[in-house]
Amino acid sequence: MKRFLSVLLAICMLSSVLVFSASAADDPKVTVDLATGAVTVTVTGKAGSDATIKIMKDHTVCYLDSAYLGEDGQYVFKTMLPLNQDFLATVNISGQRSEFVISTKPQASELPFTDVKKDAFYYDALVWAYEEKITDGITETLFAPHASCTRSQIVTFLWRANGCPEPASVTVPFVDVTDGYAQQAILWAYGEGITDGVDATHFRPNGVCTREQAMTFLWRANNSPKPASQEHPFTDLKEGSYSEDAIVWAFQEGITDGVTVTTFAPRSVCQRGQIVTFLYRNMAK
Repeated sequence: MKRFLSVLLAICMLSSVLVFSASAADDPKVTVDLATGAVTVTVTGKAGSDATIKIMKDHTVCYLDSAYLGEDGQYVFKTMLPLNQDFLATVNISGQRSEFVISTKPQASELPFTDVKKDAFYYDALVWAYEEKITDGITETLFAPHASCTRSQIVTFLWRANGCPEPASVTVPFVDVTDGYAQQAILWAYGEGITDGVDATHFRPNGVCTREQAMTFLWRANNSPKPASQEHPFTDLKEGSYSEDAIVWAFQEGITDGVTVTTFAPRSVCQRGQIVTFLYRNMAK
């Protein structure tokens, strides 16, 4: 199997354009438009030299072309590649080969949170949620991934993930919901039938959100789809419970695998890292 040479030595982002140089025989310069998949590879060498480029995905050739370098010793190859994928490129200039990766995947931003590790199960989900402005941290440098997610937080995450739509009504039915960051989100969720509150006049915004509540909110936000079947592995999911269809649907859709192979822990507290992962699996993957 070919070993990739030094990949992406210098990376810089400008709008949606990624530019890098591959360390090789004359440093091909690559520009990728992450919005369209347009790729240019500028090769440099002795004037008149023959240059060949081959771009592959797994064992399939996606692009192959040859040209002679001009009087300035350069030639620019241009092509289009599918988005959100990695490709292996090989450039051969008069027998000197260079191999490098061309990626059309969005480049993840660095998170500002010191309490989030890159190998955490929720890391990719949090990068997505942070970039999409679905969530901030509890401070500028802390996300608190293992802290309890409150009912107002999860409804706010859902509202932002759906584009912050205007609520259908401005009338607040809940006496415990006053002006605050979550008011619009709660109004929207109530109007969409995502939540009825804990009773007719209370939402309990600062109450902790359980795992079954989280699945139910997410399920209702998806228009309460019927599960393909009632088959599931969870021995702690009560038949006929209000959250049964939501949890079975989420399991079948790959949104959750439970806390173990056979348990979901429906009444356990849903953590902030868990809820951004549920949203990510439902909306981004």
